[in-house]
Amino acid sequence: MRLILLITLSLLTTPALAQIYTCPDGRGGKTYQQTPCSGSDGGDYVRCIRPNGSSYIKRGTTCPTRTESVPHQPGMVLDVTTGQQKFMIPGGGNGMIDPATGQRHELISPPPTRRVYDQPQQISASQACGEAKAQLDIALSDPNRTMTTIRRAQDRYDRLCGR
Repeated sequence: MRLILLITLSLLTTPALAQIYTCPDGRGGKTYQQTPCSGSDGGDYVRCIRPNGSSYIKRGTTCPTRTESVPHQPGMVLDVTTGQQKFMIPGGGNGMIDPATGQRHELISPPPTRRVYDQPQQISASQACGEAKAQLDIALSDPNRTMTTIRRAQDRYDRLCGR
């Protein structure tokens, strides 16, 4: 009787079939789950194109706002109340004279910066992973490579490919 019960139970049970996905948790670590990662549908990666033509890939749908320093132009100062640059005449020392009002101003404003908005371009998860793999291959084959460049490329690959 026990033999029949054992055979019946072994025939009725099915092996557990599950696929495990390794996904980045957003803090540099990894999570393991049974459903595909949220970035696998391609809508969660974006290529951010800088104004100079270079680009970088990040998770999300928008590019972050960056600040860049504005090259100094002689006679131009940043008006801290409006955020705009305006022309002023050098007044000796650390001061400038406003030609519109004739008033002397001491320059205590911070160095001028501007907000830069990189152009987003949606890409799929496989494209993001492929580009990270290509950058890792370049870092590994570079004769002037350093451990820092290899680690950065490996971290980027792990982050974008969910490994």
